[in-house]
Amino acid sequence: MNINILEQILESKNISQRELADMINVTPNTITNLKKGDFKISTLEKIAKALNVNISIFFDETQNNDMIKLKVKQGENNIINLNGTISDLESVRNENIMLRERLREMEKDKVELIKDKAQLIKNIEFLQKLLEKHSG
Repeated sequence: MNINILEQILESKNISQRELADMINVTPNTITNLKKGDFKISTLEKIAKALNVNISIFFDETQNNDMIKLKVKQGENNIINLNGTISDLESVRNENIMLRERLREMEKDKVELIKDKAQLIKNIEFLQKLLEKHSG
């Protein structure tokens, strides 16, 4: 990163490093760390937006190519994460379908158990009547 360009832009716009930090909601140390080469692309994007410049101004051609490669890699990682999320969602969906089917089966079993219970009650009542006839 070409820190001199940042300093020139700040000077031309009469903005201090502290003011820049406030503009992009970071600590002044974050701006200081830029000079040491310790930065995130997202921070530079915020700076470029706040200063109304293209982010590529902070880099030479080689660095721009590196930044593009980094962005592509981040995009690839996002796609991988998205594919994992989609796979997880598909698994949850399939599990949900299986659970619904199992619930339908359990409802059918419940109906059968209620029918069996009703039949048992009828059988008990019948046996009680038979007992009453034979004992009475």
